[in-house]
Amino acid sequence: MQPPTETILAEIPAVARIVATACAIETERHGIPMNPHDTAVQARAADMILNGAGELMRQRTERTFSARE
Repeated sequence: MQPPTETILAEIPAVARIVATACAIETERHGIPMNPHDTAVQARAADMILNGAGELMRQRTERTFSARE
């Protein structure tokens, strides 16, 4: 497995926020506290990332790196 790139490491906090949001949505939907490792939470987070949040996150991170150079 390849080591994580600087871009991926920089995206970890944003992914953590997306997972927390997905967890809150699923907790509200099910009416019970949901674990971030639950498949429903993971599926919701994946959908959020694949439906546009991931691209925006990548663009922001790349702009940050470009500004440093």
